[in-house]
Amino acid sequence: SLHYCTIMARPRRAIRNTLLMAIAVFRLRCPVKDMDVFCGQGLARRQHCSSSPGLGIHSSRSARSTIEVPVAPGLEVEVKLDMTRADTMQPAKLSGIDDKQLKFVSGDGKVWPFLDEELRGMFAGDRKSLFVFAELSDDDQTEVLGLAHGKEEPYTVPVTLTVNVLRVMQTRDEHGLLVKTISLGDGTTYPQPGDTVAVHYTGILASTKKLFDASKKDKAPFQFEVGSGQVIPGWDRGIMKMSLGEKAYIAIPSALAYGSRGAGNLIPPDADLVFRVE
Repeated sequence: SLHYCTIMARPRRAIRNTLLMAIAVFRLRCPVKDMDVFCGQGLARRQHCSSSPGLGIHSSRSARSTIEVPVAPGLEVEVKLDMTRADTMQPAKLSGIDDKQLKFVSGDGKVWPFLDEELRGMFAGDRKSLFVFAELSDDDQTEVLGLAHGKEEPYTVPVTLTVNVLRVMQTRDEHGLLVKTISLGDGTTYPQPGDTVAVHYTGILASTKKLFDASKKDKAPFQFEVGSGQVIPGWDRGIMKMSLGEKAYIAIPSALAYGSRGAGNLIPPDADLVFRVE
């Protein structure tokens, strides 16, 4: 409660303080649900929903509503490449790329393996310089046709390659699966087929947000062998994108869940699912 005299003496400030106090009490008594909701094409916390598609990743390392994630297999990466011939110090450019920018999915084999490997663990805003070798165009000795980590024909011209990571994005894969990180794991230990993993999880229907299952009701974590068919395909795919200790939401389309058959009375046919997994 606020004193009457305070309200009369400073009405604007008192009203403001009253509102702030009321909001603080409300937050203490009515915490926001931790389960995320769909928002556009991604998942965003209920109090930070945005209508723009996709999942934005901030370049700052400070705490924000959307967590930053490092480059890892399965994530879409956008980088800017700056190259200089180490022998002549002339600027060089990659053939076919005018703006010096590349966008690719880490681990899909569409960029040079050495570059993909060097980017692992880097965040948006990070920068790294590499000493590599290039194949140059016969017509233009500053036009780079290809790169290699070591000197070998036709990659014989030394080049300093500076890589600036512009964005690291968690997007849906070709099957519609989405993994959105809540908190990072160790960043190195990713489950592989044949590994046994232990997880805690909560599952909801994407359309109604209705809870249909949770492992903590049984207290012990749920264990299964990755890639053996013991779980729905979306789980196998999603778990392999998480590192040890990571917490994430896995949004699974019905085709990778229970499809048109559903699962008893809990999961209707053609239902998309969202799991919070640790």
